[in-house]
Amino acid sequence: MRFPGGLGLYSAVARRRRYWQIVFGMAGWWVVGFCLVPPATAAAGPLDKLARGVANIATGWMELPEQVGRTTETEGSIAAVTRGLVRGVGYTVGRTCIGVLETATFVLPNHPGESRQVGGDPYGPLIEPDILVFRRPDKIIEH
Repeated sequence: MRFPGGLGLYSAVARRRRYWQIVFGMAGWWVVGFCLVPPATAAAGPLDKLARGVANIATGWMELPEQVGRTTETEGSIAAVTRGLVRGVGYTVGRTCIGVLETATFVLPNHPGESRQVGGDPYGPLIEPDILVFRRPDKIIEH
């Protein structure tokens, strides 16, 4: 098989090399994902803090529509355009800044005075919910 532009044959060595790059690349992402997801009973650690920080940086902007929607539900449309928008911008900036802080300092505990032996979580979240999700228990529709 010849490539346009006279690159010659796509050699078997190059195909094998590309195959192994894909295999090891996928395996690497699997290992990284496995390391970032702790067991359900484990206390948070530095990698959890890093994952939380990256997630908050990536999804911090989602606070804006979330807060506008919550304000619309509780206070009405006019309040959503004013108060909800201001609250959303503030929450967006806050969540993104917390994400940057947690990512930059993921090796340092957030709550250094707490000990895991006593039941504390030194790497626990700085804000609640720790990662923004749109599922809210008060909006579950029962059939």
